Amino acid sequence: MTTRSRIHLYIANAALALCATALLALPVARLPMRFPFNYNEGWNAYHADQAMSGTPLYPPADSLLSNNYPPLSFYVVGIAGRVVGDNVIAGRLVALASFLSVGLAIFLVGMATTRSPPGALFGALVFGVYALTHFPDYIGMDDPQWLAHALATSGLALLLWRGDRTHQASGFCAGVTMALALLVKHTLIALPAALLLELLLRRTRPLKAWAAGFGLTGLLSAIFCAATWGALVFTDVALAPRAWSLWYSSGKVDQLVTPLLPLVVAIVLWLSSSAGWIRYRAFIVYAVASLMLAAALLGGEGVNYNMVFDLTIALTILAGVAASPTPDEMPVVRPGFRVALAGAMAVTILVPVPAVALGEYAQMQQLHQIQHDAERDIAIIAQYPDPVWCQTVALCYWAGKKWSLDWFNARQKLKAGIISERALLDPIQQHRLTLLQIELRSETQPFFVFPVVIERAIQENYTLVHSSSGRAVLEPRKKP
Repeated sequence: MTTRSRIHLYIANAALALCATALLALPVARLPMRFPFNYNEGWNAYHADQAMSGTPLYPPADSLLSNNYPPLSFYVVGIAGRVVGDNVIAGRLVALASFLSVGLAIFLVGMATTRSPPGALFGALVFGVYALTHFPDYIGMDDPQWLAHALATSGLALLLWRGDRTHQASGFCAGVTMALALLVKHTLIALPAALLLELLLRRTRPLKAWAAGFGLTGLLSAIFCAATWGALVFTDVALAPRAWSLWYSSGKVDQLVTPLLPLVVAIVLWLSSSAGWIRYRAFIVYAVASLMLAAALLGGEGVNYNMVFDLTIALTILAGVAASPTPDEMPVVRPGFRVALAGAMAVTILVPVPAVALGEYAQMQQLHQIQHDAERDIAIIAQYPDPVWCQTVALCYWAGKKWSLDWFNARQKLKAGIISERALLDPIQQHRLTLLQIELRSETQPFFVFPVVIERAIQENYTLVHSSSGRAVLEPRKKP
């Protein structure tokens, strides 16, 4: 790379690094605050509690509770929660550290592939800024998605480690690490699939060692899970009921994949002008497999933009490689063209930053009020004895209530006919619940997730105690 090209890349990296640092301010500021980011936080916190207390992690199919995630993250967060004293805050710390680890792994993969520090850093920073602008709610949120990706990308970095004596050992460790990623989120199969295809095409020793580590860890994990939780661990995770629609998928693919198209165009232009593209075949297959998997999974109700994280990682790895040719590569690419591609990618990534930064600044001004409202909700809920049902699960967790209803997955079970409406109607109509916490569509309109008959039963049998920040707390109506 010419000196002029390096200068342009350094400038791009400096701009990306500055924006990434600024956009991290909100996730870091809100991390220790006791207010729920979304439904997942309380859900994961309760499961971490169950893991550490020895309560069965995987309930029967007809239970009002569900667990459709593999077990590893609950123990990681549960152990961290014992140290921190709060599973939600511990989960946020794990998620933020995992997000940063993914960026580091992308840098290491770029270094192992190109030996170009500025190019590798470009890929990592493109990933960071893109994620911070398009997935801000997921940064530092108590959810295992980033932990799974941190393990998977760390495994990829280990696999590409250079050194004749350690290459096979690092390949084996890479397989172990990637298999552990599937014990956190079972949907992260795009990268292992790409490496398995690469193994079929190139039977190198590192790839064979990777396959051995991956297969052995997968087998031992399956045996351990079956011995610990029986068949429920497989049926609850793999066969969890989920409403699926092609309409959901098409709309979400358009919303979540379209912003990545400028990266795709730049990478395709680079690949079409490079004679050495075959070296990056595994990354290309990883991107294509990620897109196909995302298109399929995004049709599920409640599935969100975490399904495009793999695609984002694959494309940003390729972006870093595209920005930094190696001396042994044989591309027919002029330095000016490569600089133009890198500049176009950087500009595209940076365009939404001002609007996102302004929005985050406005949110930061409201953090203390949001926390105050949540603390008041928690204090009210804590005054009532169990059983209490919280639609915002973290509020019940912080209030020290026993978890007895998984609102979202109960709805999926209702749709699938696994549980009946009576399982929800009876506790409501018989006033067995001392309190109900629900989310509001507006100041007065409740936002329920259940059929109309259950919504009507709540409205007929429960009356408002308190409302704030789009949430309401209800107690049983007094009988005439």
